[in-house]
Amino acid sequence: MNFYDGMYEAGFDDPQDYLDALEQEYIDYLDFQPREKYVEPEDEGAISSPYFIDYLASAIMRKVKHLVNARFYPKIVSLLDGHKCVIMCVSGTNEETGESYYTEYWPFYEATEKDLNNLPDHVEDFIIRIRVQDRRNTETGEEYLECFQPVTWFSYSKSATEDDVTLSGGKCLIHYRWGNEDLKYTHSQYYLLSRLNSKVTEEDKKNVWIDEFGCTYNKERTKLISCNKELKEYSIRPGTLCICDEAFHYCWHLESLTIPQSVVIIGTRVFELCEQLKNLTIPNSILKLGTHAFYRCENLEEVFFTDDNSDFRKQVDFPDNMFNACKKLHRVHLPNYIRSIGSRMFYECKELTCVNIPDGVKRLGESAFYHCESLETINIPESVGFIDSYCFEWCFKLKDIVFPDDVNYLGNGVLSHCWSLKGVALPKKISEIPQASFEGCSSLESFTIPNSVEKIGHSAFAECDNLTTLIIPSSVKHIGSDAFLGCESITDIELPEGITSLQRAVFRNCYSLKSVRIPSSVTLIEEEVFGLCKSLENIHIPESVEEIDTAAFFDCISLKSVHLPVNLTHIPKLLFNGCNSLQEVYLPKEAWAYGEFLQECPSLQRVYIPHGGSIERYSQYIPERVTIIEEEI
Repeated sequence: MNFYDGMYEAGFDDPQDYLDALEQEYIDYLDFQPREKYVEPEDEGAISSPYFIDYLASAIMRKVKHLVNARFYPKIVSLLDGHKCVIMCVSGTNEETGESYYTEYWPFYEATEKDLNNLPDHVEDFIIRIRVQDRRNTETGEEYLECFQPVTWFSYSKSATEDDVTLSGGKCLIHYRWGNEDLKYTHSQYYLLSRLNSKVTEEDKKNVWIDEFGCTYNKERTKLISCNKELKEYSIRPGTLCICDEAFHYCWHLESLTIPQSVVIIGTRVFELCEQLKNLTIPNSILKLGTHAFYRCENLEEVFFTDDNSDFRKQVDFPDNMFNACKKLHRVHLPNYIRSIGSRMFYECKELTCVNIPDGVKRLGESAFYHCESLETINIPESVGFIDSYCFEWCFKLKDIVFPDDVNYLGNGVLSHCWSLKGVALPKKISEIPQASFEGCSSLESFTIPNSVEKIGHSAFAECDNLTTLIIPSSVKHIGSDAFLGCESITDIELPEGITSLQRAVFRNCYSLKSVRIPSSVTLIEEEVFGLCKSLENIHIPESVEEIDTAAFFDCISLKSVHLPVNLTHIPKLLFNGCNSLQEVYLPKEAWAYGEFLQECPSLQRVYIPHGGSIERYSQYIPERVTIIEEEI
């Protein structure tokens, strides 16, 4: 299970909250685990006492309880890509148990510039803030190392030159020794920069460097702060790690841009309103992208993200609104390292015709492809498990879609108003067809609901004008209001046993509906359920029904005969209003009428009431020309 799957399963929405909870869990675990005698791992040597970092030791001491005679010391190990890694080690005695306590690798929290400058001269490149902790297998008792995810690392180099790529993705390799055995720990998640971020700080603004094109960098030349607004073409200098927030904001003349392989962060709204930018290639060094990065680049036609072909591929979440309102964008090559597509990422990209979502993507955000009116085909890989609300709403030309069987969440209105949609394959294990899922899908002609579905949401198939065949399995126990409103072509529906109520207007405006089987489990028929079902001639209402609400059968102009159930306690107003062909009605013995319920029923001839029934409860609402007949039960 990856980090985000674990986060959602544990009930967390925020990665940092989940990370903090994991860290506390590990700390609590370690506090009560017996420890063998500490064996110092073999590596490239501990930092000697002149370079001891006191404040880090005190920070760790606050987190580790019950330790006496504790020893804290930073150490250095090598990573596979050549960086040095500073880690913190702790050993001591548990004052409650007397057992030896140790942890080989502790997080190195937020080092300062002073700390970095005090490191030994031979240490030039390193990573800090590795979250690694030793653990014990609860079944076997075997000790092992485990990483706190997501790993947040920060790269620092004392010797980087202008052309150096200071931070590169890759596989982290930590060597250590456990007893007499040499071991190593690996982690393939690419590291993000925690200290280098896309915001322009006050420190960045001091002693800035401006190149010959009038573009501004920080003094280390690792962050591009702003661009000359008059440039038509530009190549970002090699060695740049970060394109800061709004760096190219409102660069209306920019037509061509080269991004070097060193760039790992593209900030928020970096290219917003670059109206002349048409094509762009993004290198595979990217580790983080900001929201609204290309917002309203109205002439942007093609974006190519270079794939990551390394053995240990990174995973990057693509943010919200990245291509929002890029109206001429017709092709995007999404890279193989993308993990999620953010909300409104392709919002109103009206010329986007085809998107191939790479295998490995876990999540499609809310309204991710909203109003992509030219989108005809889309491939959803098996890796996708979460598709948020209105993801493909108003994709007019989308004809077919297949959802992977492992999708465990579909949001509301995922395919609403996809006018050309004809073929849909839902996940086999899905338990609900959410609200407005297929609302306005006017080309949908037939639909089979999977046997796993227990609930059909509000307006799920509303306004599916050409839907003629709908099979509802016995697993369905709830159908929401307006679920089939305006399904003008449906002629017959059989509802499964187990449904206890027909929700408001569930079949309203089903003009072709001739017959409905209402199961004996139904006790409630809400308002306007069969309103304007103009072809409905006869309907059997089971005796289980105890309540029928206002205007349930209004304007059913073909309805000829109705037998109301004996257990009905009241008859609402407008119940049969406008039923032009209604000839006879069978009323219950003791129900109360609460207003005109037979208005505009010119064909009505007979009303039947059980012998001994309270005729006076109904008489004022029955037209004088109609014959009232008492019948023996």
